[in-house]
Amino acid sequence: MKILFDTVNSDFYMALISNEYKLIEFIHYENIKEKVELIPDIFNKLLKNNNVCVDEVKEFYLNIGPGSFTGSRISLVFCRTIVKIKKNIKIFTINNFIWLANKKESHEINIYAGGKNFFCANVENFKIASEISLKEEKDFSTNKNYKLFEANILDELNRFEHKSNIDEIEPFYFKNPQIGTGKE
Repeated sequence: MKILFDTVNSDFYMALISNEYKLIEFIHYENIKEKVELIPDIFNKLLKNNNVCVDEVKEFYLNIGPGSFTGSRISLVFCRTIVKIKKNIKIFTINNFIWLANKKESHEINIYAGGKNFFCANVENFKIASEISLKEEKDFSTNKNYKLFEANILDELNRFEHKSNIDEIEPFYFKNPQIGTGKE
């Protein structure tokens, strides 16, 4: 079994996927700010609903940002903890620009960065093809097309990279974290 976590964008999405790359069940909440407590609850719910034990899960797929600072960390910490205990689960990661790209042609991806700011980059052939910039604009975030993901699970998951050393996985931050600092 495989579990996909997307906690970096405004939505919360977690999916249980079979070893044959078939979607078993997903849970999707739109515009959720507080995701920390959802992760263990939804993880357990997906397993329980489908009579799956954690020992049957062999792969985690994580969006590591940029995007929400907390969202970039929480699924990574959760999965890393389970992998340290279970030891037989692989972690695959993707950065948010590549995750949000729904086509091979060049197009701009815009990721909410807090306040009125957005991270912007052009993506072509599922690779970042320009400098990542920080722009102040009105709300024009690129949203993940989860229906497209669900219809093309194998292709979508093939864009993730396997990370053999879980201690070296870091969230993709474009700005420095603001934790513990005073806002100016």
